[in-house]
Amino acid sequence: MAAIMIAPVFLLINVYLLARTLKWLKSLHPALGKRCFRTVFLVLYLLLSTTVLTSFLFQRPLWLHRILKPVSNLFLGYFLYAILFVLAADLIALILRRSHHRAFLSLKRAGILILCPVLLTGTYGYFHERTLYTKEYQVTVDKPLNSEGSLRIVLASDLHLGYSIGTYHVEHLVNRINELDADLVLFAGDTFDNEFEAIQDPDTISRLLSQIQSTYGSFACFGNHDMDEPLLGGFSVGKASDSDDSRMLQFFQDSNIRLLNDEAILIDNSFYLVGRKDLGRSEKIEGGRLSPEELLAPLDKEKPILVLDHEPDELSSLAKAGADLDLSGHTHNGQIFPGNLLIGLFWENPYGVQEVDGMTSVVTSGVGVWGPNMRVGTNSEVVLLTVQFQET
Repeated sequence: MAAIMIAPVFLLINVYLLARTLKWLKSLHPALGKRCFRTVFLVLYLLLSTTVLTSFLFQRPLWLHRILKPVSNLFLGYFLYAILFVLAADLIALILRRSHHRAFLSLKRAGILILCPVLLTGTYGYFHERTLYTKEYQVTVDKPLNSEGSLRIVLASDLHLGYSIGTYHVEHLVNRINELDADLVLFAGDTFDNEFEAIQDPDTISRLLSQIQSTYGSFACFGNHDMDEPLLGGFSVGKASDSDDSRMLQFFQDSNIRLLNDEAILIDNSFYLVGRKDLGRSEKIEGGRLSPEELLAPLDKEKPILVLDHEPDELSSLAKAGADLDLSGHTHNGQIFPGNLLIGLFWENPYGVQEVDGMTSVVTSGVGVWGPNMRVGTNSEVVLLTVQFQET
């Protein structure tokens, strides 16, 4: 339904952008205003702008789908910044006209000044996404640990393995994790990107992930994209699969990553690790999930309780139920500007570390990307979390 509602808006914005672009091209040279050139340009633009739709319609042959989907993602990124800069330029021009100022730039020069930041921003975002950062935090849990007085936890989330994220990213991720000498490695959901077939070489990627080294092993929870669901422009347009994709489950096993799905385990008789079902995914596939109270009730509250939950929601309820640490992803910290400025409107803790009723919430911006394969104003990251516990 959302895709149907947004489609007319997307169409109108494209018409607006196309009209402004054709007018600018004509100002550059008379030949660029001729019907022949305009027709060719229009056809090429239509091919690019409709990849959002054609990548959804043409699932087969697979080689064509693998071309259309990345092109669609890249187009959406540049399209966003084209709209932002064109609207900003038109707004400035309108203000100048209303204040009876003459335009200080010709259409030709204004167009060039718009095109340059669009290309620079999009290209920067594309290459910046491929750089993996390490974000370090230190937090304290006011409970004793039976073994040592601290834990080194590596938190990674939102790989979105598929058309934008593949072997290159995973190889760098594994090397970085192994450099951090972790006690515990946690994957906070959205390992997949709604299509298992989007992963070009799952065997190689699972082999790489299985090489992660840590004291207690690697664990994961599901995210809202860890299921087969038809999406158009990022919005659901059909019924999701009513059961787990066996290939995804096998992938976790082959990667030596233990999946925790509304269950808790006691590690080294020292602390609990709890993996929650994702809210959206569980409603579509599993009929819901346990409340924080139901999930944590059987646990010994004298021991530290670490919760792995894809979305940073129900924070107060988790704190009241006895959780000491909640580890999440999902938000991508907005991923691309201006999303990083707006994401705080939707989440109590959109990114970073926040205390909630005595519990510490940690949210990472994630390793991968969703939609436009760009990062502007945010980083692809893993989190190294040093957790200090009360001395015994």
